[in-house]
Amino acid sequence: MRIPDTEMADNLQKLKALSDTTRLRIISLLATEPLCACDLLEYFKISQPTLSYHMNLLTDSKLVDSERLGKWTHYSLNMGEYGKLLEFLNRMSMPDTEPVIKHRVDCGDRAEKTT
Repeated sequence: MRIPDTEMADNLQKLKALSDTTRLRIISLLATEPLCACDLLEYFKISQPTLSYHMNLLTDSKLVDSERLGKWTHYSLNMGEYGKLLEFLNRMSMPDTEPVIKHRVDCGDRAEKTT
């Protein structure tokens, strides 16, 4: 399966955003309900700049939406983007009917000679 480079880059950004325990937990919490930054600060016992760092990565990846209400920002999981990521990962694990790489005929011979 040939996945366009733009789709690979978009999903790589999402995967990088998820490559942290705190951010994975934030996604897990937002999957159940939208939350205020004040709730996340209290739950994780982290500083506001640390939370901002994590939330910027998640919102930049489009996995999380943010909305300013008064002095606090409220966050919600972007189910559309999250669903696209899950679909992408599923496609990555599905075998194609046609091989992507044509295997060299002499690969097996070479491996046998080196062992």
